[in-house]
Amino acid sequence: MTSFLSISLQFDYFPLLVVVGLAWIVPMGLSVLRIKKVPTVIVEIFMGYFAGRFLLANIGPESIYILEFLGLTGFIFLMFLSGLEIDMDQVTGSFLRKRINYLRLSSNPLIVAVVYFFFTVILSYGAATGLSLMVDINNRWYFSLIMVTTSIGII
Repeated sequence: MTSFLSISLQFDYFPLLVVVGLAWIVPMGLSVLRIKKVPTVIVEIFMGYFAGRFLLANIGPESIYILEFLGLTGFIFLMFLSGLEIDMDQVTGSFLRKRINYLRLSSNPLIVAVVYFFFTVILSYGAATGLSLMVDINNRWYFSLIMVTTSIGII
């Protein structure tokens, strides 16, 4: 005789349950424990790593599609939010209209941001090249761009 209420952890939406559960439990737990010095995102990343490593290690390929969809949707949403943070009035106001000298160039936020971006790309490509000597990295440019976007998110 089978039970109608038997619960199995091998259903298609178990990864969704884990992700939503962590997204709800981590901020609640940090507020209950009154931990304000550690950002919630950092704790969510660590908890997501451990949940993926231990809870989602044996999931089927149909559940992977759900996680890939969530990952892509989250990435698109983060890119949308980062685009909303750009103040276009400040960008257009920083175009050079007068005679160019070092003081104006060094205080122009657009030029400083472009210089920092290229400096960060060069440093991250060097780091990716050094890391590729230790670990097999197929595409160093792609890996260096990942490091650049991560460093922008940290700042």
